[in-house]
Amino acid sequence: MLSIEEFNAAASAYTRRVLVVCALGLLAMFAGFAIAVSLRDAIHEWYHRLFGEKIAEVLKGVTPSAPALVVLFGGLWANERAAKRDPRLNCPSCGMLLVGIRQIVVATRNCGFCGKRVLADPTDAA
Repeated sequence: MLSIEEFNAAASAYTRRVLVVCALGLLAMFAGFAIAVSLRDAIHEWYHRLFGEKIAEVLKGVTPSAPALVVLFGGLWANERAAKRDPRLNCPSCGMLLVGIRQIVVATRNCGFCGKRVLADPTDAA
């Protein structure tokens, strides 16, 4: 059975990966806005040629945030897939991801979804 320390270490690594993905999404957003502002007229002309004036205006507004959304959602999706494959982060009984209810799992040492024991009792140091 998994110890509390092992579970906390795996959950902390998961949280760090989520924060890195969010930071990369934010950087991609700033980069997208910088590029879109510097190439605003060229982008608008290209969209106008391909799609017409009305759709060009909509696409011009969506263009700066599109790379950020791809990085953010793609990274979060990949992180969730990795977490679901990590047996330390999932209930061995029901298979649910336990990172979202980390405090409940550590406090009770039980799965918050099915109620089965997932963490070993801490050993007494005395």
